[in-house]
Amino acid sequence: MNLREEALAGLIRCRLAEDSRISGLPIDIRIQDGDVHLLGMVETEQQMQTVELLLNGVCGVRQVFTDRLLVQIR
Repeated sequence: MNLREEALAGLIRCRLAEDSRISGLPIDIRIQDGDVHLLGMVETEQQMQTVELLLNGVCGVRQVFTDRLLVQIR
């Protein structure tokens, strides 16, 4: 990642950590040309939707991809 992408990733990490519904979840962030790729696990479909909504509002994010963000099966 370049410096701009690192800064964007840091902003995204902060945004995720500040939301009590999703903070602490094992989500890895990859950024390429403003596209955010999320990898990891969430507990519910609602948490996945929350992540998408939070990140779509971040300046510099073109598109959020959650195809590698899985809902944990219980």
